[in-house]
Amino acid sequence: LADYSVYQRFDNFNSKYSPFRMAQMRKIFLKTDNHIEGRYFAELTKIVLARHEQGKGHSSGAEMRLSIYGMERKEWLQLA
Repeated sequence: LADYSVYQRFDNFNSKYSPFRMAQMRKIFLKTDNHIEGRYFAELTKIVLARHEQGKGHSSGAEMRLSIYGMERKEWLQLA
């Protein structure tokens, strides 16, 4: 589970929320700038949003997040 240290440093957050606690798996499946150009992440996002739409009427919300680090000028272009 997340604790206070996760919100202080991105490396702690990333290690905590990587599939099987493996950073390489996170890069392969949950990033947009990888060999498959974020295709898996896009499909996963579509599924999650479709399920959320089906569950309307419930008192729940979704806050989708995607990290933009701002380290390279091409980040926004790649994301688009």
